[in-house]
Amino acid sequence: MRALQLDPVEAAPLLCAGITTFNALRHAKGDAVIPMLPVDLQDPPELIPEFVKKWEAGFLRVYGVRTQRQEGLLMQIVRRGYYRMVNRFSNIEIPENVAEFQIIDRQVLDALLRFKDYYPYIRGMLANVGFARESTSIEKMAMFLSAR
Repeated sequence: MRALQLDPVEAAPLLCAGITTFNALRHAKGDAVIPMLPVDLQDPPELIPEFVKKWEAGFLRVYGVRTQRQEGLLMQIVRRGYYRMVNRFSNIEIPENVAEFQIIDRQVLDALLRFKDYYPYIRGMLANVGFARESTSIEKMAMFLSAR
């Protein structure tokens, strides 16, 4: 495994997450990028080495799929219905419970940046650009930082 260089880009906290993330991606310079790693550690950063190994094996997009969520039944039903609706009525397939927590190759990033969208939906855009992909199961962690 080659040495990793991390160059975090801080996002403006008061803007829409999709807009902020997409604008931050415009400044990415590496061979691979982790588009979003929430600071509340909902997704375990200790999976990054596993993501990198799969990326080095040739997968241009390695994403986390949440196998378990610590949320109520109503929210689970809403999420399941959302994914079914998007996958049924759009021309893309978004894996159920896919996380923004993933690593994408420079080729994927360059394809993503060709979108001219004022309100980018990152999950949908990533599903739309294609490329060889692989998933890793992650357990959704409870958020330990709360809004005040």
